[in-house]
Amino acid sequence: MELIDLLVIGIDTSGKTASCALCTEDAVLAQNTFVTKLTHSQVILPMVKKMLEDSGKKLEEIDGFAAVSGPGSYTGLRIGISAVKGICFALDKPCAGVSALESLAYNFSGTDTVICSVMHARQNLVYSAFFESDYLGNVERLSEDEIITCPLYTSSSPRAGLLARMPSSA
Repeated sequence: MELIDLLVIGIDTSGKTASCALCTEDAVLAQNTFVTKLTHSQVILPMVKKMLEDSGKKLEEIDGFAAVSGPGSYTGLRIGISAVKGICFALDKPCAGVSALESLAYNFSGTDTVICSVMHARQNLVYSAFFESDYLGNVERLSEDEIITCPLYTSSSPRAGLLARMPSSA
């Protein structure tokens, strides 16, 4: 049986940063990330168009689409999911939702460890979930996504700098 590298576009509008990527199972072929004061609805589709132009691919060549489905900014999530669903409906292509916290955990795939993915929500709240990775690159979810109070995240805390550099969804 011959394996075919599927081309997938992923979109993330869950936080202040909008991003898109063109991927196969093994590689990221192109990506765009944009921090803006504009709403994601104004930037995400032009970003995807530019990424496709830069990569020499056409929308019709894409095999499937994915959007971050949470946790994150409710409005941002709706924008990304609606964009992906609209494209998929028009092109009759499959789509999937992806957890923002699980995607963060995949940065540590291939390590034999427990991973706690954390993403700033708002004020002193963070989204979190636990995952476990093995040396083979498998990542398994150990807990559901939660929103928890993080007392370390206050503007006067000396440790706030570490948490302030986490991706923000608000």
